[in-house]
Amino acid sequence: MNDIAEKWILELPEELDLIQSSEVNEEARSNMFTFGIDETWSNKDIVNFISKCAEIYASKNTLQPMWFYSWYDDQAFQLRLSAVSQEHKNLPFGCTLKQVAIEDIAQDVINQTNGLIKNNKLNIWQTNI
Repeated sequence: MNDIAEKWILELPEELDLIQSSEVNEEARSNMFTFGIDETWSNKDIVNFISKCAEIYASKNTLQPMWFYSWYDDQAFQLRLSAVSQEHKNLPFGCTLKQVAIEDIAQDVINQTNGLIKNNKLNIWQTNI
């Protein structure tokens, strides 16, 4: 794994305090972390990083089922991760979402695109935690 990824993986458990709220946007903002990924990362590095982050989020979830999700923000040039309670039924986005494989999110990071311009849908990978 990338050296920077290893450092961030070690820091995330200390910094992450999952909150659950009746307000989905508050929950999403509070649980979000952003990462600037440079060209030295491979697709495999990014996939492994997202997977490890999902495991950390899952280990911090002691209340009710949540969705962990990730996407690439091409305006901020950031990989973004968050989690929301499944009771909200939907992820907190104002656009159409396209469920994709984790490898597709990694490729979005490498290509610096997220599907919105090409397909008018934001690529999202999510899993239950």
